Amino acid sequence: MKPNLNDEKWYDFFYMLKEMSLGNFSYRLKISGIDSVCDDFARTINLMAVLMEQDPPYLDFTDLPEDSYLTMAFVLDDDFCIRKTNRTASHFFNREPHELPGKPFVQLLSTHSRVFWDAIQAQLLQRKSPLFNTMCFDLNCFDEIQTISCFFRSPVNGLVYVTSKAYSVIEDSPDRKLTREMQAVERHIVDKKQADDEKRIRELAEYMECHFDKPLPTAEELSKTLGINQQKLKIEFKRLFGKTTYEFYQDKRMEKACEYLCHTSMSNLEVAEKLGFISESGFYRAFKSKYGCTPGELRKKNVPENKEVESE
Repeated sequence: MKPNLNDEKWYDFFYMLKEMSLGNFSYRLKISGIDSVCDDFARTINLMAVLMEQDPPYLDFTDLPEDSYLTMAFVLDDDFCIRKTNRTASHFFNREPHELPGKPFVQLLSTHSRVFWDAIQAQLLQRKSPLFNTMCFDLNCFDEIQTISCFFRSPVNGLVYVTSKAYSVIEDSPDRKLTREMQAVERHIVDKKQADDEKRIRELAEYMECHFDKPLPTAEELSKTLGINQQKLKIEFKRLFGKTTYEFYQDKRMEKACEYLCHTSMSNLEVAEKLGFISESGFYRAFKSKYGCTPGELRKKNVPENKEVESE
């Protein structure tokens, strides 16, 4: 099942989350202006990247745009108390900029969202990638604001960064939409990666067929070059070709050796060098292990064919 959203916006979203978990905060998502929920997710994570891009992480919000797309931003300390907010947050809560710092973040949440806050804190202490959730803020005893919120705990200083974008009540809630779409993306990415891995493995086999005269890289080197786990490479290669990479490589060399021995007048040493063997004796042993006879014995069996080739 593929996500039914145009321009692969959820793939970009997934990619940005991965990049942020690796410490790259330079990537930005495009705002489509078509899907309001997707755009709200994009704005929350884009603002998060703006905050985290600074080194050390951004603590001075005074240079952020006045509205920041009406996205609230908070920095929380180790006790999950507010250390900094942007002007948008102060505006939503009708507070002066200096009034929110020092307050426990949970005090801003509605009764419903407070139920989930402990679980969110526990996840933030364990995970390295951004966390998304819908949160409801209590503006006063009669009014609440529903938001799409992004949480990220800095690996540099342990501070928690929060960006929250208000959204209108819709039939399909943002958290359910995100979960459904991202699950579809992940399933498709797994299938796509499997196909990409198989393609790279087949390309490796083609490379070995054309470069049998060069030493076979180690399993670790092949794994790094192909971007495939060593164990998976071993299993998938054998599934596709019925043999290990070394067996495949040796078989191709031996097939070529037979061709040289039966259709040319090259000496055993020349054949060995042509196939990348360090010594003639190494070639001799490998050949006999494969075919049960020596290179010379194979030549004798094919003398008529050799002579015919030479006469041409």
